[in-house]
Amino acid sequence: ATSTFTTDCAGITSVPRTRTFETGNSAGTTSNPLPACWHRTDSQFPYSYHATLYNFAHTGDRCLFFNTNGGNLYATLPAIDTTELLLDTLQLKFYARTYNSSQTYTLDVGVMTDPMDPNTFELVQSYYLTSGSYPAVAFRTNFTNYTGHGSFITFRCLAASSANAYVDDVTLQRKPDCEPVDNLT
Repeated sequence: ATSTFTTDCAGITSVPRTRTFETGNSAGTTSNPLPACWHRTDSQFPYSYHATLYNFAHTGDRCLFFNTNGGNLYATLPAIDTTELLLDTLQLKFYARTYNSSQTYTLDVGVMTDPMDPNTFELVQSYYLTSGSYPAVAFRTNFTNYTGHGSFITFRCLAASSANAYVDDVTLQRKPDCEPVDNLT
């Protein structure tokens, strides 16, 4: 007889870590995969989406796809080993967009103690997505003021009605001592 089993994912102990969603999408289901060691609270969404048909990925062919008819969807990165990395020293950098400019989405970044329990979500920063294209500069979330006990950095998408959002090129890194200056004129 053949047995199949999986082991728990080890926590993230070093940065930077980048996820482009191009490979390693072995979690979730065959039709709605997620990167290995990522979690979601919904059985179908979000998932790593093969986006070549409409070019929804920021780079490459795949991105993280959120589709909702209202309500919240959660996508959680692998656990941070907080004995090795303090959350208040980290920054999450990513690109995000909506399907088109007629759709709006609130994309929150926060931290959870239990990636399967939405009630443990603690908000760190919100982004209001209104554009059907990726911004020129990545969104950045610093966890400097986070004082909770969670170890799961999480995207939460909120939409009042049917909407699609896409996230790509996610990098967890040390927060720089000096933030880069963007959009100089």
